[in-house]
This record gives sequence, structure tokens and C-alpha cells, in this order.
Amino acid sequence: MGISELLWAGRRRWRLIVAMVALALAVGWLTTPAHANTSKQPQKNISYHATEILLPASGVSMDRLALLATVGAVPNHVRAVFHVKSQANPDAQVSPSSGVRRMSIGSTAVAVSIDRGAKAFRITATDKSPKRAVDVAATLAAWLTTAAVADAQAQFNTAFHTLDEYRVQLETAEKTLNGQLNLAIAAGAPTVGPLTAQHNAVLRQLSDTQQRLLNLENSKPTTAPLAELQKPTAVREIASSGLGLSAPRSALARLLLAAIVGLILGLAAAVLMNRKSETVYGVPSVEAATLLPVVAEIPFINVVGKRRYDVLTQAVPASRIAESYRGLRTTVSMMWLANTKQDDDANAQRSEMPRVLMIASPGPSEGKSTTSANLAACFAETGRSVIVIDLDQRRQKLHRFVDAAMEPHLDYADSEQKTTIDFESLLQETSIPGVKFISSPGRDTRPGEAVVLIQRAIAWARENADIVVLDTPPLLLTNAAYDLMNAADALIVLVRDGQTKRSAASRATQMLRRLDAPVLGICLVGAVSSRRGYGYGYGYGYGYGYGYGYGYGSEEELARRDSKSKEIDLRQQERGERSAFEDH
Repeated sequence: MGISELLWAGRRRWRLIVAMVALALAVGWLTTPAHANTSKQPQKNISYHATEILLPASGVSMDRLALLATVGAVPNHVRAVFHVKSQANPDAQVSPSSGVRRMSIGSTAVAVSIDRGAKAFRITATDKSPKRAVDVAATLAAWLTTAAVADAQAQFNTAFHTLDEYRVQLETAEKTLNGQLNLAIAAGAPTVGPLTAQHNAVLRQLSDTQQRLLNLENSKPTTAPLAELQKPTAVREIASSGLGLSAPRSALARLLLAAIVGLILGLAAAVLMNRKSETVYGVPSVEAATLLPVVAEIPFINVVGKRRYDVLTQAVPASRIAESYRGLRTTVSMMWLANTKQDDDANAQRSEMPRVLMIASPGPSEGKSTTSANLAACFAETGRSVIVIDLDQRRQKLHRFVDAAMEPHLDYADSEQKTTIDFESLLQETSIPGVKFISSPGRDTRPGEAVVLIQRAIAWARENADIVVLDTPPLLLTNAAYDLMNAADALIVLVRDGQTKRSAASRATQMLRRLDAPVLGICLVGAVSSRRGYGYGYGYGYGYGYGYGYGYGSEEELARRDSKSKEIDLRQQERGERSAFEDH
């Protein structure tokens, strides 16, 4: 998608774009907060977090501390301190990936994490109030320390009681074995050996248990199992969306953003609608629909009123549109030479130009008469004699471009026998030097008879002019162009950019291929690409213009208008509506 396509979409669908921008502005205005610029208004997305870091003593299980901090008596005591109803089933959640345990103390979110590398224990409280965040973190740490001390003492008491009971059992067993051993020795019984071994084993276990009791007594917890490394301090944080973006609060900023969004959406919708439109747009669209190459582009220009029938190649010879038609003339010549090159004998006899050139298009108002007149003027510039023949007997318009009369119509000189045609009397002079004009048969002429008349006129013109240009009726509306196809040496198909439907262009070119018509290519009329570029290299633009501002009135008035028209640059006329080339 290029800039030219965006500009053309904006020009063609400007109402849609304006509606999208207006809608976006309305939405932006309606969603602007009533006090968007009041700095004293509290911001709901601001919160505070406070973290207390504890260092566990050697041998203390950090996983057990995390469990104590989030489940059971400790969180319930903290909830009681802050007057939060205790929960029968604590809501602590454990993250599988990080191992962080989370719970809530009323409106305060609490996260308990373990840093195994640093052997540190973190308690983080988050709340809208900085004081509450600090108090919750400190209170939870204090209660956890108290619970850790009680838990350590309970673990010591349990371990000591278990070992002491084991020691009593061993002492009882030693006394029993010692009595049995003394009796066996006195009686000289053979069980003295096994009893001695059992007694020694019990004595060793008893000695080991007593040593473990001594060690356990020496390791009795005398200090807290948790040491405070960092007191909690409130840190301000601002919550954001997942993309890190937030809507501006200023009314002006919101409206500006809404206008930009509306413009982008409007342009996107306009381009999409253009691409989904039934009409062709640009060279790729035309070539895809016709399966033929675009050999020339005639730029868009706005000419209204009676000036629409001016032959700009003659009236403004230095304009972009005149250069585009000269480019078309050169393209026709080069393609004709390339297509007719066969063998050496044929090369020696072939002409530089097709003697009979037919201008056709799928439908009406696609520039056939305009192109026929301007192309005839381009051929005449090179010193060739040109005859233009109007073949559209139903909608004759070519005579207006060349300042000729609609009558006499092409007809027989002897109306009864219908054998003789006085072509000399039918041939009219035009306002274009070197160009002559033959009108079409009258509207009341029967189609079959009109075809015969035109065929004879083409044959006569071929012998009496260097170039014969045929202005045909629409290909999809009449059959006249197909009946006269064998009389033409070459054919140029016109397609109007942004107006000709894809289906029409496709059907017309399919029919021409079936008839093996001598089509040279497609000429794109009113090319959108010419609005910002020159298209195919023909429209260089000279920066000056000759003007064609002649009108109606006194000679002084006409002279004054001609003088002012010479200062007009044709580029300014491209800003008007798309009404150029409205003929066939």
C-alpha cells in the first residue's frame, strides 16, 4: 500500500474518514473524567508495599517458617490485631514456579518468599495505605518470631522427652540382663556367653543415648530462631496495564489521541473498501482483471464545462497530459514495430505506425473520444496526415473535440442505388492542423448498413491518410466494434481508473482474445498514481503552461482571459472533482 493509494482512498471516501474521526472525538470526549486535570484527586492505581527481611538461625527450616507465617495461628493473630475476622480455612496460595506463598490480611495482600541463595526470609505487605502496609509486615514478622520460638522449644521438648524415655527403657533392660547374667555365672550355665553379648550391646546403646541427651541439652534454644535484617519501609508503586500503557487524563490529550485513532481507522476502512470495490484501482488491479499489460497512463485532470471538449495536447502542449498522450503515441509505434517484425522481406515493407488504430473501452464515459482526439493531434504533430472517424452513431461526441459538425453523416451519395459514397464531401476540416474528420452514419441507419458504410470509409481513409483513428462505441453495449475489428491494424483498450468495473474489463478483454483482436495493451485513463507521481515517466511537468482560458465575450475580454490563462499551472487543476474525460 503506497501513499498514492492512501490519498486516493482519502479523496474517494473522505466522508467515511470524517465520520470515523468525529465518532472517535465523541468517544474521547464522553470518556474524559469530569476532574481529569485535578491533581488533588486520589489515583486508584497507586499502592504501597513494605518488606521485612528475616535471617533464620542455623538448622531452622525456612519452608516450615513459611508455612507458619501463612497458615494457622500466626495469620489469625495478625488478623485479630487488625480487627479482621479470622478464617476457618486460610486462603494461602502457593505459586508452583516461585514457591511464593500468598494470603490476605483484610485489604492487605501478603507475600512470603524464601531466598535460598542468601538464606533470607521475606515478608511483603501491599496496601493502598503506606502505614497499614508497614504495620502488617512488622506485625506478621513479630508474631512469626514468637511462633518460631515456641515451635523451636516444642521441638526441643519433644525430642528430649523421646530420648529420655528411650534411656529409661535401656536402663531397665540393662538391669534385667545383668541379673540374668549373674544367675547364669553362678550356675555355670552355657548361656553366659550370649547374655554377656546382649548386656554389652545394651550398655553401648545406653551410653550413646546418654551422649545424645547431653548434646541435646547443650543445643537447647536460648535465642530467637529469627533475626531481623531489615525493617519494613513503605515503597510507592503505580500499577499499569499489561502493555505499560494508560489513557491520558487531560481532555485535550484524549481528544488528540482520539482524532489520530479515528483518522487511522478511517483510512484503513477507506483503503479496505477501495480494495473490495468492484472498480479497478491502479495498474496491478487493471492488469489482474484484463490479463493485459498497461502500456500508458493518462493522468487525472479536472476540466469542467465547455472546456471538457478541449484537446489539451493542442491547447496546452507542454502539460503533463499532453506528454502522456505523446508517450502513448510512442508506445503504439514501438509495440507495432515489435509485433509486426517477422522476416527480412516483411521488415522492408512494414510501416512505422499502424495505418488504422481503433480506440475502444468496455463501457461509456471512459475517455474514448478524448483519447481519439488527443492521439490524433499527437500523430499530426509529427507531420502525418490523420483522419478520425466517429463510429458511435448512437452517441456522437467526437466532433465537439475537433470543432467539426455532426453532419453530413456518413451515407451514400445515391440514396436509391446505394453504391456511391462521396468521401471528399464527407471529409471535414478540424481545428487541429493535419487532422480531418468523418462523422458516423445517422442514428436512423440500420446497423448492417452502417457497418458496410464504415468499412468502406475505413478502406478509403487508409488510402488517403497516414493514420486513421477510430472512435468506437462501448464494447459491452454494442456489436459495432467487433464487426469492424478486422478493418483495424491495432487496438488500444481504455480503462478508467476508479470507475471501470473489474468484471466489465475482464469480459471485454476475454471477448477480444477470443476474436484474436490485435490488442496492443491497456491505456489507464485518469490514473490515480499520477496524483503524486508522473506515471510511466511521461509527465515530467515543465513548471509553466500555455493555458487554454479562452471563453466567450468581447475581443478585449478574450485577450485578457488568454493572458491570465498562460499563468495557470495545470497541477492546480488536479484538485477538483473527478469529472475529466467524460465522453464515452
